[in-house]
Amino acid sequence: TAVEEILATIWQEVLKVDPIGIHDNFFELGGDSILSIQIVTKARQAGLQLTVNQLFAHQTIAELAAVAGTTKVIQIAQELVTGKVHLTPIQQRFFELKWVEPHHFNQSFLFTTPSHFQPELLSPIWGHLLKHHDALRLRFTQSESGWEQIHATPNEKIAYSYFDLSSLPESEISATIENTANSLQASLNLASNLVQIAYFKLGENQLGRLLIVIHHLVVDGVSWRILLEDLLTAYQQLSQNQAIQLPPKTTSFQDWAQHLKEYARYAYGTLTRTEILKSELAYWLSKSDSNVSSLPVDYPAGENTVASASNISVSLNEAETQALLQEVPKAYKTQINDVLLTALVLVLSRWTNSNSVLFNLEGHGREDIIEGVDLSRTVGWFTTLF
Repeated sequence: TAVEEILATIWQEVLKVDPIGIHDNFFELGGDSILSIQIVTKARQAGLQLTVNQLFAHQTIAELAAVAGTTKVIQIAQELVTGKVHLTPIQQRFFELKWVEPHHFNQSFLFTTPSHFQPELLSPIWGHLLKHHDALRLRFTQSESGWEQIHATPNEKIAYSYFDLSSLPESEISATIENTANSLQASLNLASNLVQIAYFKLGENQLGRLLIVIHHLVVDGVSWRILLEDLLTAYQQLSQNQAIQLPPKTTSFQDWAQHLKEYARYAYGTLTRTEILKSELAYWLSKSDSNVSSLPVDYPAGENTVASASNISVSLNEAETQALLQEVPKAYKTQINDVLLTALVLVLSRWTNSNSVLFNLEGHGREDIIEGVDLSRTVGWFTTLF
């Protein structure tokens, strides 16, 4: 059917699998919870109303096509968002950790750009993105009652830097970019600026470099996909002399934070949700640290720093990757994260000679738990930790 064709095209694009049959299982093809968000977003852009919960309940294209369009269209305000925002649990945890340098806790990407790239378009593009994605304008200040966040109003000044390295010897370019990037990353300030953009020109008809630095308090892994897709869309539109036209906003980070606060105290039957959630605390806190041996270290009195870290990279070929993402989950009726978790537990258990391992897991945090909320295109730090 027409709906099945649309869904098949989207699945092929997101899962990088071709061909896909209408009875193939999403998770057996390597799908996961984060990819499901991308599926839902692209489906809505194609005019199909879906939710992540529907994808989890109807895991084939044939099943999903039968329920597509049955969800209620959510009306979301498109105006500029300003004003105070409640701290979300993950943001509260960040400030409770009392980092020595809380301003410098960011995520960044350094991209190679084609020789015909037009860096002069970056400033108007980011001006538009800062208005569209409200979380990028968050500012944090500390008061007597604790840390607070507020949406700043957009202004004309974009934290954008242009560096012409054309005259530098090739042997110095890499170190210059790295040193400049380090300086820009260290320049973030919670009260005034959480985003830095820089373009490095390496010469005429040469590939350039684009650096994007954003504080983790306002961005996460899913947010980066949204931002980079919008950056590309806006660049293509401006370079073709078109006005920037991005897909509609989804639920604002401000509204999500408010919904979370209300979710914790929402009345459910004779019990408030606060009482229900408190009753579940024992389950989450039952695995005491005292039952688990600490990881062995060479120097018990030493201190681990990023500077002392070593990286070991191992790659899987295409056949191994396909087996891991598709054949293993299909055989064991599970998802890829369970397989990776099992491998990690086995390694740590053998290394520590212990039957118990305790570590934190992160989730994307965009669970479909509140009616009338759509976070599929919302930028912010949504991560859950458990």
